[in-house]
Amino acid sequence: MTGLLSTHLGYLIPDAARLRGIWDDMVAFVTEHRIRPVVGHVLPLDHVAEAHRLMESRESVGKIVLRTANRDPDRSPRDARHAPLDAHGSGRP
Repeated sequence: MTGLLSTHLGYLIPDAARLRGIWDDMVAFVTEHRIRPVVGHVLPLDHVAEAHRLMESRESVGKIVLRTANRDPDRSPRDARHAPLDAHGSGRP
């Protein structure tokens, strides 16, 4: 696969049952196919202006992640990027 099609599910917010069903199907698909985001840059939160410049330049490949100060210093960004999704679609370990 060379690309990814995305969509906005906000229009489903008034229909919680339908939104939950679509979300659950999407999480199952992502989990089954082991889809993981490509992370291009991990920056500290206080470098938000640099992150914005990267986005605007359209020269960045992958996600731009802003790291908070409360992050465990012994844990690499790779660990967070490859954390399995839970039932709610969270990639949090």
